Amino acid sequence: MARQPKSPAPGSALLGWVVPLICLALLAGASRFIGDYLWDSATGRTTAFFIYLAWMALILGAAAGVAGLLVKLLFPSLRTGPRTTRSGDDDLTAAVGRAGAVFQPTMVYYSFLVVGAALAAMFLAQHLSRGALFEFKMVQMEAMSRSGDPEEVKQLFDEIREMRNQDEIERFVRKLPEFYEHSNEDVRSAAFQTTATMAHRMNLSVYLLNQEGRLLNDRWEPELVSWMYEEMSPRLKELFAQGVTPRPGIVR
Repeated sequence: MARQPKSPAPGSALLGWVVPLICLALLAGASRFIGDYLWDSATGRTTAFFIYLAWMALILGAAAGVAGLLVKLLFPSLRTGPRTTRSGDDDLTAAVGRAGAVFQPTMVYYSFLVVGAALAAMFLAQHLSRGALFEFKMVQMEAMSRSGDPEEVKQLFDEIREMRNQDEIERFVRKLPEFYEHSNEDVRSAAFQTTATMAHRMNLSVYLLNQEGRLLNDRWEPELVSWMYEEMSPRLKELFAQGVTPRPGIVR
């Protein structure tokens, strides 16, 4: 008489649901910590990149683990191990047996659950990390602004001058004053030149606003223009009066 597969005990079924939830809770806590660190403390583009890479590996690994636990819980009667072959079978039969193990229904269910768990984990991480998961470019730029390498800081200024996204412009133009008294003269010069470039673009946008009654492609926020005029200009005049070098950059 054929043996019937054993049904899981109630306690083990409950544990099967609890463990995936615990995994997702731990992932949520890790995502909150990693996201806060990337936004507030990571220094340098390379550091941010490797932290981000490790974070993605953590999310995918957690999704694979959760999917495996759910397969065992939801489909306890399905085969989860490779098919065995008798000692007298030839190599072709053994290969067919291994292929059958790969394409059995368990693997199909597992693949769907991995995708679902990965998507759930990613959106959970995005929600709890202040958006750090899907804002990698801005995260890297935040890290570059804290870099101790003058060349990397100057690369940040180059990217600021090429910005077209309104939110990015708003965020990073406001970071420029912290570099006006940087210890490296090249960084100070680049900060002043970047300020001059962005102020020129804003003045052009205000001119078009006055003529047409709207902002150029909605690229510039009036609040940012007011900030440049009311807060940035007095600060630049003060630095010029103090003789902070390079003065030509302030004049521009």
